[in-house]
Amino acid sequence: MAFTSAMQQADFRARPQDSGEEALPLPTGTSIYESLTTKFVAFERLLSTLSEVGHSGYVKLIAPGANGIVLMRDGHLVETLYRAPDELQRGEVAIHAIHNAVEEGLGVLDIVALDSGIVDGLHGVASGSPMYPDLVASWVNAEGLVNYLRERQFTGSLIVSSGSARGVIIFENGGITASFTTTSRDLANDEKDVLALCSDPAARLEVRELQHNSGRSVNGSALSSAVSAVFEGEPAG
Repeated sequence: MAFTSAMQQADFRARPQDSGEEALPLPTGTSIYESLTTKFVAFERLLSTLSEVGHSGYVKLIAPGANGIVLMRDGHLVETLYRAPDELQRGEVAIHAIHNAVEEGLGVLDIVALDSGIVDGLHGVASGSPMYPDLVASWVNAEGLVNYLRERQFTGSLIVSSGSARGVIIFENGGITASFTTTSRDLANDEKDVLALCSDPAARLEVRELQHNSGRSVNGSALSSAVSAVFEGEPAG
């Protein structure tokens, strides 16, 4: 009986291995909960609780064939994404998709805390305005590009994709506030590891500019109000 119980507990924390391409590249941050089974979670209550405590960071769903991200800054909704095999959804549609997966007991949740500035940077990765959308490492001086963005006092992100690996450099007023790759996910404060991906001549680079205030909560509304509106089918205001 004890062995069976242990096996059941292990199954509850099992992480699906086929969740597909990430909806958003993410760093590790400070783990609050890892592999929290959706079988025991009331999604709207979880998000409302995180709102009440002023959480900054993300909630990530890892489910069979899909994954989802809820970005929060100081307890407010910043961005919601859900990636299924054939499409990437955002906003209320994504919230509904994540909620439905949790209600069905699919997969697990990770809850991770991040500095609010990094959350703003990740929001820029998700929805920043494309500045240079389709560069190729074989003909780009990546170090020169980083220096140019510094000199321009750029705020936004540089994203490098090499095969399945992705790297992100987050800038604020020309300074690098954080960088990471999906290979290690460890946060750094320089561009070295991300630019190393450019040794692949086929690597793709993209620069996305973060618009003023775009890293703040949607309409300044508390996440608990926004989530309630979504689940009750009312317009969020």
